[in-house]
Amino acid sequence: MVFRCNPTSENPEGAKRIINIVLLTALFVALYGIYQFIVGVEIPSSWVDQAEGKVRTRAFSIFTSPNMLAGYLSLLIPVSVGMLFAERNRTRKIYYGIVTACMGFALLFTLSRSGWIFCFCAMLFYVWMKNRKFIVPMLLCMLALFILSVIFMPSVANRILYLFSPAYYASSSSGGRIYRAIKGFELWKQYPLFGMGLGQFGGSVALSHKLNNTFSMDNYYIKTAVEMGLVGLIALIVLLYNTFIHCYRALSKIADQEQKDWAMGILAGLVCVILYNLTENMLEIPLLSSYFWMFAGIIMFLAYGQNNVTRKEDLAISDRQAGRKG
Repeated sequence: MVFRCNPTSENPEGAKRIINIVLLTALFVALYGIYQFIVGVEIPSSWVDQAEGKVRTRAFSIFTSPNMLAGYLSLLIPVSVGMLFAERNRTRKIYYGIVTACMGFALLFTLSRSGWIFCFCAMLFYVWMKNRKFIVPMLLCMLALFILSVIFMPSVANRILYLFSPAYYASSSSGGRIYRAIKGFELWKQYPLFGMGLGQFGGSVALSHKLNNTFSMDNYYIKTAVEMGLVGLIALIVLLYNTFIHCYRALSKIADQEQKDWAMGILAGLVCVILYNLTENMLEIPLLSSYFWMFAGIIMFLAYGQNNVTRKEDLAISDRQAGRKG
């Protein structure tokens, strides 16, 4: 996907077109999720721990779980914010504001604690890149939004308060994330260097083929350690670190401020996915994985690819001029 972006994005407008198509799609996905929450669509009982209290429903839109929708929205909300701040046209700025708001409400309605936390971290990182003076005002705004959400949406309060209750740790230790992490660590100790093998445990392949009494690991790094051992885990961390650091360094190579705002929003979204893998197998979802690498490719194009395009255009002009003289 990184390399596919370069021929697709022959110029910055091509890159912007790709981003706009992705955000337009996300707008419809978010609206559908909001609709589900409003009408109170029926959800499986496994999506809510009964000890939490009454939770009417959770938005999941076109995905198979609220957490997958939350991961999708958490990636794209920073991208949309970057487009919002980059845009000079008032009408388009309002449009990006609407898209961002719709995705924000849909994320809230997923009732995904991980989605809220990691999207907040991504936005904090975006503000840190954009202008560090606004970090405190942003924190105050987020605190105000949090208080309003707790007051007007009891289900949000229940989800948050339950996280700090003894019942949550008891439930998580018996079959939730704590249990799965411990089980994953025990399996990793059996095959510490190279793991059990790809597709053997903790992911969609093992689940679909019912291998080794598997369950979803809900942590992409532990899943990788179990299946590929320490070698695979180190390789994954090195890959993600290099993707992040090269994209971060690429920001300084982008001369145009508008394009730099796009790139900062995209990078914040990539950071969100990297963090979200701590609680979900985000990079195993084909759509999110494709978007992740595609967006990394867009940043690289904005930083380095435009020089190659300009050079090719200059060579083409020179060839045409030489042809006329000949």
